[in-house]
Amino acid sequence: MLATRLTAEGDDLAALGRAYVRFALRNAALFRVMFGTRTARSCDPALRKAAGSAYDRLAEAARRTCGAGAIDADAPLSAWAQVHGLAMLLLDGQLDTSEDDIDALVRRITERFVAGLRATA
Repeated sequence: MLATRLTAEGDDLAALGRAYVRFALRNAALFRVMFGTRTARSCDPALRKAAGSAYDRLAEAARRTCGAGAIDADAPLSAWAQVHGLAMLLLDGQLDTSEDDIDALVRRITERFVAGLRATA
């Protein structure tokens, strides 16, 4: 489900990031199982595949964002860490953000991340 939603967003890294966070917030229990303990993923190949597919979509978009001339080897992991970290902070209630402000927050944070990634490429 997550990989399908990310694929529907195309290649725009900021849009993928927003879709990733929205998926996490709308499917909190599934998201936590998918990315929870290593034991859960190792016992269920489908979970491992689902988590890997989502990462692959983000990684490819991060590589494209950097451009062909200066691909940053850390860009894919940085992109995943950014959206996954933001999703977890929101899921765990660590940000003082109302439900109405979450979309705007996610948009600002993901767009800043992408701008920074492009600037360092």
